[in-house]
Amino acid sequence: MAKERLEDKAGKAVLEIREKVNRIYSVLKDVGMKLTHVIEYKFDYHTLPKGIDYEE
Repeated sequence: MAKERLEDKAGKAVLEIREKVNRIYSVLKDVGMKLTHVIEYKFDYHTLPKGIDYEE
């Protein structure tokens, strides 16, 4: 009987950890997608237009 209770507690703990890991994964995925967007679509803002050079 005591062994079943321990197994139930362990199972609940594993499910709680899984939920927390899934939430962390979702947050990291969202941050990664936002960074990718900024890098891909906003990168040209800081570059020089064609034809303009520092050595003039």
